[in-house]
Amino acid sequence: MFKLRRIPLDNFFSNDSTTSYTNIFIYLDSILINGLSSVFLNGYIQKRTITKTIDNYISGKIDDGLKTHDHNEYSKSKQVNKQSITPRSNDSHIKSKNNINYCCDEDFRNESLEGRRNVRFQESNETIYTYFSLHRELYEYMNYYDIIKNNITKDNIMNVSFNSGDYIEIKGEITCVSLVCYLDYLITIIDSFNTSENVNLLDNLIANNNPGIWTFNALLKVLIHFKATLEKQHTGDIVVNCGDKVVILTVIDDNFLESKAHIFDKSNCCLTIFGKVLKHCSKNENLSLLRKTGHHDYYEGFLNNLEPYLNILRNNGISIPNPPKINYDENTLFVIPISIYI
Repeated sequence: MFKLRRIPLDNFFSNDSTTSYTNIFIYLDSILINGLSSVFLNGYIQKRTITKTIDNYISGKIDDGLKTHDHNEYSKSKQVNKQSITPRSNDSHIKSKNNINYCCDEDFRNESLEGRRNVRFQESNETIYTYFSLHRELYEYMNYYDIIKNNITKDNIMNVSFNSGDYIEIKGEITCVSLVCYLDYLITIIDSFNTSENVNLLDNLIANNNPGIWTFNALLKVLIHFKATLEKQHTGDIVVNCGDKVVILTVIDDNFLESKAHIFDKSNCCLTIFGKVLKHCSKNENLSLLRKTGHHDYYEGFLNNLEPYLNILRNNGISIPNPPKINYDENTLFVIPISIYI
Protein backbone atom coordinates (compact mmCIF):
# COMPACT_ATOMS: atom_id res chain seq x y z
CA MET A 1 0.00 0.00 0.00
CA PHE A 2 1.09 3.56 -0.58
CA LYS A 3 0.13 6.76 1.13
CA LEU A 4 -0.78 9.83 -0.84
CA ARG A 5 0.57 13.06 0.57
CA ARG A 6 0.70 16.56 -0.82
CA ILE A 7 3.90 17.38 -2.65
CA PRO A 8 4.95 20.58 -4.41
CA LEU A 9 3.80 20.71 -8.01
CA ASP A 10 7.38 21.36 -9.15
CA ASN A 11 8.35 17.88 -7.98
CA PHE A 12 5.91 16.37 -10.47
CA PHE A 13 8.12 17.36 -13.36
CA SER A 14 11.50 16.21 -12.19
CA ASN A 15 14.21 15.23 -14.59
CA ASP A 16 14.25 11.70 -13.15
CA SER A 17 11.07 10.71 -15.00
CA THR A 18 11.41 7.59 -17.10
CA THR A 19 9.10 9.03 -19.74
CA SER A 20 10.87 11.23 -22.25
CA TYR A 21 9.09 14.45 -23.13
CA THR A 22 10.06 13.89 -26.77
CA ASN A 23 7.83 10.83 -27.11
CA ILE A 24 5.10 10.92 -29.74
CA PHE A 25 1.65 9.80 -28.62
CA ILE A 26 -0.30 7.54 -30.94
CA TYR A 27 -2.99 6.50 -28.43
CA LEU A 28 -4.57 8.33 -25.49
CA ASP A 29 -7.62 7.17 -23.50
CA SER A 30 -9.24 10.36 -22.19
CA ILE A 31 -11.88 8.52 -20.13
CA LEU A 32 -9.26 6.57 -18.17
CA ILE A 33 -7.18 9.73 -17.69
CA ASN A 34 -10.18 11.62 -16.30
CA GLY A 35 -11.03 8.74 -13.98
CA LEU A 36 -7.50 8.37 -12.63
CA SER A 37 -7.12 12.15 -12.26
CA SER A 38 -10.16 12.20 -9.97
CA VAL A 39 -8.46 9.56 -7.80
CA PHE A 40 -4.83 10.71 -7.69
CA LEU A 41 -5.06 14.42 -8.54
CA ASN A 42 -7.38 17.24 -7.55
CA GLY A 43 -10.10 16.03 -9.83
CA TYR A 44 -11.34 19.42 -10.98
CA ILE A 45 -10.73 21.87 -13.81
CA GLN A 46 -10.26 25.60 -13.33
CA LYS A 47 -10.47 28.58 -15.64
CA ARG A 48 -10.49 32.36 -15.35
CA THR A 49 -13.12 34.53 -17.02
CA ILE A 50 -13.89 38.26 -16.57
CA THR A 51 -17.28 39.72 -17.45
CA LYS A 52 -18.00 43.51 -17.48
CA THR A 53 -21.59 44.75 -17.54
CA ILE A 54 -22.59 48.44 -17.92
CA ASP A 55 -26.17 49.64 -17.29
CA ASN A 56 -27.28 53.19 -18.28
CA TYR A 57 -30.63 54.45 -17.00
CA ILE A 58 -32.31 57.88 -17.50
CA SER A 59 -35.85 58.78 -16.42
CA GLY A 60 -37.87 62.02 -16.48
CA LYS A 61 -41.22 63.26 -15.14
CA ILE A 62 -43.31 66.41 -15.77
CA ASP A 63 -46.63 67.30 -14.08
CA ASP A 64 -48.57 70.39 -15.35
CA GLY A 65 -52.14 71.33 -14.32
CA LEU A 66 -54.71 73.71 -12.83
CA LYS A 67 -56.65 73.25 -9.60
CA THR A 68 -59.88 75.18 -8.79
CA HIS A 69 -61.46 75.35 -5.31
CA ASP A 70 -65.11 76.62 -4.83
CA HIS A 71 -66.57 77.22 -1.37
CA ASN A 72 -70.18 78.17 -0.50
CA GLU A 73 -71.44 78.64 3.05
CA TYR A 74 -74.89 79.79 4.21
CA SER A 75 -76.14 80.15 7.81
CA LYS A 76 -79.34 81.53 9.48
CA SER A 77 -80.00 82.07 13.21
CA LYS A 78 -82.83 83.41 15.50
CA GLN A 79 -82.53 84.41 19.20
CA VAL A 80 -85.38 85.07 21.59
CA ASN A 81 -84.87 86.80 25.02
CA LYS A 82 -87.60 86.48 27.64
CA GLN A 83 -87.88 88.69 30.74
CA SER A 84 -89.59 86.99 33.63
CA ILE A 85 -89.49 89.94 36.12
CA THR A 86 -92.38 91.89 34.65
CA PRO A 87 -95.17 89.84 33.29
CA ARG A 88 -96.15 92.53 30.86
CA SER A 89 -92.79 92.98 29.41
CA ASN A 90 -92.53 92.17 25.74
CA ASP A 91 -90.32 89.41 24.36
CA SER A 92 -87.17 90.50 22.56
CA HIS A 93 -86.36 88.79 19.21
CA ILE A 94 -82.95 88.88 17.38
CA LYS A 95 -82.57 87.40 13.86
CA SER A 96 -79.37 87.06 11.72
CA LYS A 97 -78.35 85.65 8.27
CA ASN A 98 -74.85 84.85 6.94
CA ASN A 99 -73.95 83.93 3.37
CA ILE A 100 -70.22 83.21 2.41
CA ASN A 101 -69.06 82.38 -1.12
CA TYR A 102 -65.47 82.33 -2.46
CA CYS A 103 -63.52 80.78 -5.37
CA CYS A 104 -59.77 79.96 -5.55
CA ASP A 105 -57.75 78.94 -8.65
CA GLU A 106 -54.31 77.28 -8.27
CA ASP A 107 -51.87 76.76 -11.15
CA PHE A 108 -48.95 74.30 -10.62
CA ARG A 109 -46.06 72.67 -12.58
CA ASN A 110 -43.64 69.93 -11.30
CA GLU A 111 -40.56 68.77 -13.25
CA SER A 112 -37.97 66.07 -12.34
CA LEU A 113 -35.05 64.33 -14.16
CA GLU A 114 -33.07 61.30 -12.91
CA GLY A 115 -30.04 59.47 -14.39
CA ARG A 116 -28.13 56.38 -13.17
CA ARG A 117 -25.10 54.43 -14.43
CA ASN A 118 -24.10 51.03 -13.00
CA VAL A 119 -20.88 49.15 -13.84
CA ARG A 120 -20.53 45.51 -12.65
CA PHE A 121 -17.48 43.25 -12.85
CA GLN A 122 -17.72 39.47 -12.49
CA GLU A 123 -14.60 37.33 -12.29
CA SER A 124 -14.07 33.57 -11.95
CA ASN A 125 -10.90 31.47 -12.09
CA GLU A 126 -10.44 28.24 -14.00
CA THR A 127 -7.36 26.45 -15.38
CA ILE A 128 -7.93 24.46 -18.56
CA TYR A 129 -5.89 21.26 -18.83
CA THR A 130 -5.44 19.33 -22.05
CA TYR A 131 -5.43 15.56 -21.86
CA PHE A 132 -1.72 15.65 -22.67
CA SER A 133 -0.93 17.82 -19.65
CA LEU A 134 -3.24 15.76 -17.43
CA HIS A 135 -1.51 12.61 -18.64
CA ARG A 136 1.90 14.05 -17.83
CA GLU A 137 0.86 15.25 -14.37
CA LEU A 138 -0.85 11.93 -13.65
CA TYR A 139 2.17 9.91 -14.76
CA GLU A 140 4.59 12.05 -12.73
CA TYR A 141 2.39 11.80 -9.65
CA MET A 142 2.08 8.01 -9.85
CA ASN A 143 5.76 7.65 -10.64
CA TYR A 144 6.71 9.83 -7.67
CA TYR A 145 4.93 7.42 -5.32
CA ASP A 146 6.27 4.31 -7.09
CA ILE A 147 2.79 3.25 -8.16
CA ILE A 148 4.05 2.42 -11.65
CA LYS A 149 6.28 -0.52 -12.46
CA ASN A 150 8.36 1.07 -15.21
CA ASN A 151 11.49 0.42 -17.22
CA ILE A 152 10.11 -3.00 -18.23
CA THR A 153 11.78 -4.29 -21.39
CA LYS A 154 12.34 -7.63 -23.08
CA ASP A 155 15.63 -7.96 -21.19
CA ASN A 156 14.16 -7.82 -17.68
CA ILE A 157 10.49 -8.71 -18.08
CA MET A 158 10.95 -12.28 -16.82
CA ASN A 159 12.31 -10.88 -13.54
CA VAL A 160 9.24 -8.72 -12.89
CA SER A 161 6.31 -10.00 -10.84
CA PHE A 162 2.93 -9.01 -12.27
CA ASN A 163 -0.43 -8.95 -10.50
CA SER A 164 -3.88 -7.92 -11.63
CA GLY A 165 -4.31 -4.22 -10.99
CA ASP A 166 -0.65 -3.26 -11.43
CA TYR A 167 0.13 -0.07 -13.33
CA ILE A 168 2.99 -0.70 -15.72
CA GLU A 169 5.10 1.03 -18.33
CA ILE A 170 6.42 -1.58 -20.72
CA LYS A 171 8.33 -1.45 -23.99
CA GLY A 172 7.57 -3.96 -26.72
CA GLU A 173 7.19 -4.56 -30.42
CA ILE A 174 3.81 -4.44 -32.08
CA THR A 175 2.97 -7.43 -34.32
CA CYS A 176 0.79 -7.83 -37.40
CA VAL A 177 -1.46 -10.41 -35.71
CA SER A 178 -5.06 -9.43 -36.43
CA LEU A 179 -8.03 -11.76 -36.53
CA VAL A 180 -10.23 -9.05 -38.06
CA CYS A 181 -7.79 -8.53 -40.95
CA TYR A 182 -7.68 -12.30 -41.53
CA LEU A 183 -11.48 -12.53 -41.72
CA ASP A 184 -11.65 -9.48 -43.96
CA TYR A 185 -9.25 -11.12 -46.41
CA LEU A 186 -11.32 -14.34 -46.51
CA ILE A 187 -14.53 -12.38 -47.10
CA THR A 188 -12.92 -10.47 -49.96
CA ILE A 189 -11.66 -13.64 -51.67
CA ILE A 190 -14.94 -15.56 -51.45
CA ASP A 191 -17.04 -12.52 -52.38
CA SER A 192 -14.87 -11.81 -55.45
CA PHE A 193 -16.02 -15.11 -56.95
CA ASN A 194 -19.65 -14.51 -56.01
CA THR A 195 -20.57 -12.76 -59.29
CA SER A 196 -23.04 -13.41 -62.06
CA GLU A 197 -20.21 -14.68 -64.29
CA ASN A 198 -18.97 -17.13 -61.66
CA VAL A 199 -22.19 -18.46 -60.19
CA ASN A 200 -21.55 -21.64 -58.14
CA LEU A 201 -17.91 -21.73 -59.28
CA LEU A 202 -16.55 -22.27 -55.77
CA ASP A 203 -19.43 -24.54 -54.79
CA ASN A 204 -18.62 -26.78 -57.77
CA LEU A 205 -15.12 -27.19 -56.33
CA ILE A 206 -16.69 -28.37 -53.08
CA ALA A 207 -18.74 -31.00 -54.91
CA ASN A 208 -15.60 -32.53 -56.32
CA ASN A 209 -13.91 -32.79 -52.89
CA ASN A 210 -16.88 -33.26 -50.53
CA PRO A 211 -15.39 -31.68 -47.35
CA GLY A 212 -18.84 -31.20 -45.76
CA ILE A 213 -22.32 -29.73 -46.19
CA TRP A 214 -21.20 -26.09 -46.12
CA THR A 215 -21.36 -23.96 -49.25
CA PHE A 216 -19.16 -20.96 -49.84
CA ASN A 217 -22.21 -18.69 -49.90
CA ALA A 218 -23.18 -19.93 -46.44
CA LEU A 219 -19.59 -19.57 -45.20
CA LEU A 220 -19.50 -16.01 -46.52
CA LYS A 221 -22.56 -15.01 -44.46
CA VAL A 222 -21.08 -16.48 -41.28
CA LEU A 223 -17.72 -14.80 -41.88
CA ILE A 224 -19.39 -11.40 -42.35
CA HIS A 225 -21.29 -11.80 -39.07
CA PHE A 226 -18.16 -13.09 -37.35
CA LYS A 227 -16.15 -10.02 -38.38
CA ALA A 228 -18.95 -7.61 -37.41
CA THR A 229 -19.08 -9.17 -33.93
CA LEU A 230 -15.37 -8.60 -33.39
CA GLU A 231 -15.70 -4.97 -34.51
CA LYS A 232 -18.58 -4.04 -32.19
CA GLN A 233 -18.13 -0.86 -30.13
CA HIS A 234 -15.05 -0.08 -32.27
CA THR A 235 -12.74 -2.07 -30.01
CA GLY A 236 -10.09 -4.63 -30.89
CA ASP A 237 -6.98 -6.47 -29.77
CA ILE A 238 -3.34 -5.67 -30.49
CA VAL A 239 -0.65 -8.26 -29.85
CA VAL A 240 2.71 -6.94 -28.64
CA ASN A 241 5.86 -9.01 -28.18
CA CYS A 242 8.12 -8.27 -25.23
CA GLY A 243 10.85 -10.87 -25.00
CA ASP A 244 9.39 -14.17 -23.81
CA LYS A 245 6.06 -12.59 -22.89
CA VAL A 246 3.13 -11.54 -25.03
CA VAL A 247 1.12 -8.43 -24.17
CA ILE A 248 -2.45 -8.24 -25.48
CA LEU A 249 -3.94 -4.76 -25.56
CA THR A 250 -7.64 -4.03 -25.86
CA VAL A 251 -7.90 -0.67 -27.62
CA ILE A 252 -10.66 1.68 -28.73
CA ASP A 253 -10.29 2.84 -32.33
CA ASP A 254 -11.40 6.42 -31.56
CA ASN A 255 -8.56 6.89 -29.07
CA PHE A 256 -5.86 6.70 -31.75
CA LEU A 257 -4.60 10.20 -32.45
CA GLU A 258 -3.77 9.47 -36.07
CA SER A 259 -7.32 8.93 -37.31
CA LYS A 260 -6.23 8.56 -40.94
CA ALA A 261 -3.46 6.08 -40.19
CA HIS A 262 -3.61 2.40 -39.31
CA ILE A 263 -2.09 0.92 -36.19
CA PHE A 264 -0.32 -1.79 -38.19
CA ASP A 265 1.63 0.90 -39.99
CA LYS A 266 3.68 0.83 -36.78
CA SER A 267 4.15 -2.96 -36.78
CA ASN A 268 7.58 -4.36 -36.00
CA CYS A 269 8.38 -1.05 -34.30
CA CYS A 270 9.21 -0.54 -30.65
CA LEU A 271 6.62 1.34 -28.64
CA THR A 272 5.89 2.07 -25.00
CA ILE A 273 2.64 1.22 -23.25
CA PHE A 274 1.43 2.85 -20.05
CA GLY A 275 -1.53 0.90 -18.73
CA LYS A 276 -3.10 -1.35 -16.14
CA VAL A 277 -2.77 -5.13 -15.93
CA LEU A 278 -6.15 -6.85 -16.06
CA LYS A 279 -4.80 -10.40 -16.05
CA HIS A 280 -1.54 -12.29 -15.97
CA CYS A 281 -2.03 -15.77 -17.36
CA SER A 282 -0.46 -18.38 -15.12
CA LYS A 283 -0.07 -22.08 -15.73
CA ASN A 284 -3.12 -23.76 -17.30
CA GLU A 285 -4.67 -20.35 -18.11
CA ASN A 286 -5.10 -18.77 -21.52
CA LEU A 287 -6.48 -15.69 -23.19
CA SER A 288 -8.51 -15.99 -26.39
CA LEU A 289 -8.82 -13.38 -29.11
CA LEU A 290 -12.38 -14.69 -29.54
CA ARG A 291 -13.55 -13.79 -26.02
CA LYS A 292 -15.49 -10.77 -27.33
CA THR A 293 -17.90 -13.01 -29.25
CA GLY A 294 -19.17 -14.64 -26.07
CA HIS A 295 -18.94 -18.01 -27.87
CA HIS A 296 -15.22 -18.45 -28.35
CA ASP A 297 -15.47 -22.27 -28.36
CA TYR A 298 -17.99 -22.21 -31.21
CA TYR A 299 -16.05 -19.75 -33.35
CA GLU A 300 -12.78 -21.53 -32.68
CA GLY A 301 -14.41 -24.74 -33.91
CA PHE A 302 -15.78 -22.88 -36.92
CA LEU A 303 -12.31 -21.68 -37.89
CA ASN A 304 -10.96 -25.25 -37.58
CA ASN A 305 -13.78 -26.63 -39.75
CA LEU A 306 -13.11 -23.87 -42.28
CA GLU A 307 -9.62 -25.17 -43.09
CA PRO A 308 -10.71 -28.02 -45.50
CA TYR A 309 -12.62 -25.45 -47.57
CA LEU A 310 -9.66 -23.07 -47.58
CA ASN A 311 -7.39 -25.93 -48.67
CA ILE A 312 -9.64 -26.40 -51.74
CA LEU A 313 -8.94 -22.79 -52.66
CA ARG A 314 -5.20 -23.23 -52.06
CA ASN A 315 -5.14 -26.36 -54.25
CA ASN A 316 -6.72 -24.34 -57.05
CA GLY A 317 -4.08 -21.63 -57.00
CA ILE A 318 -5.89 -19.14 -54.72
CA SER A 319 -3.53 -17.73 -52.12
CA ILE A 320 -4.92 -17.84 -48.58
CA PRO A 321 -3.13 -16.36 -45.53
CA ASN A 322 -2.35 -18.54 -42.57
CA PRO A 323 -4.76 -18.12 -39.66
CA PRO A 324 -3.49 -16.08 -36.71
CA LYS A 325 -2.88 -17.57 -33.31
CA ILE A 326 -6.11 -17.51 -31.32
CA ASN A 327 -5.19 -18.65 -27.81
CA TYR A 328 -2.35 -17.27 -25.68
CA ASP A 329 -1.45 -19.19 -22.57
CA GLU A 330 1.17 -18.83 -19.83
CA ASN A 331 3.39 -15.71 -19.84
CA THR A 332 0.65 -13.57 -21.40
CA LEU A 333 -0.28 -10.16 -20.02
CA PHE A 334 -3.72 -8.70 -20.64
CA VAL A 335 -3.43 -4.90 -20.39
CA ILE A 336 -5.80 -2.00 -20.86
CA PRO A 337 -3.69 0.87 -22.21
CA ILE A 338 -3.93 4.41 -20.87
CA SER A 339 -1.51 5.68 -23.50
CA ILE A 340 0.80 4.33 -26.20
CA TYR A 341 3.75 6.32 -27.50
CA ILE A 342 6.77 5.83 -29.68
